[in-house]
Amino acid sequence: MNLRFELLPDDRIETCRDLCNKLMAFQKSKSYMMKLGDGSFVSNNETKEPSPC
Repeated sequence: MNLRFELLPDDRIETCRDLCNKLMAFQKSKSYMMKLGDGSFVSNNETKEPSPC
């Protein structure tokens, strides 16, 4: 994977913020929480195998 980093001028910050908010909303729509027998909670990203990255 190739990543490209740029410094954004102030007039482009809102574009980045909008994309970030959309990504976070998508991630939230795919997540869930489970209540365990002891009353604690675990999220779906804690129940999956760790990423090899």
